[in-house]
Amino acid sequence: MNNLIVLVDTNVLIAAMLGSRTARKVLTAIITIPCRWIISPELMDELDNVPLRPNFKDIITWDIVQEMRRQLQNHAQLIHPKTVIHVCRDPQDDHVLAAAVDSHAMYVVTGDHDLLSLTPFRGVAIVTPAEFLSRLENHLA
Repeated sequence: MNNLIVLVDTNVLIAAMLGSRTARKVLTAIITIPCRWIISPELMDELDNVPLRPNFKDIITWDIVQEMRRQLQNHAQLIHPKTVIHVCRDPQDDHVLAAAVDSHAMYVVTGDHDLLSLTPFRGVAIVTPAEFLSRLENHLA
């Protein structure tokens, strides 16, 4: 199982910070099983900007974001993608695919419908948090 490489999109991290059980289960699973959790500088930047977004600024504080950053620094591997990809309807999502491709990820876990519509992408399964947990359970069985 330690060849399992997983990239978790920012929207799943946000959901976990907002208290989503499923999102929290994803993070707990990838911390506790032997796998590589991938993060990129672009995803870290998105995370840093969450408290600045009008719909989150009174809910997700800088302290909550800093705690998530600590989790990432302790458990995730930072990669700097070299691949340039231009396939997403929302061009701001292309960096997620580039990081997944360059890290040889098996999964991108996301709630982003633009990304989910592309699965599989160059051998990477793009799945919802619930689908990831279901697949993970099957792997471990």
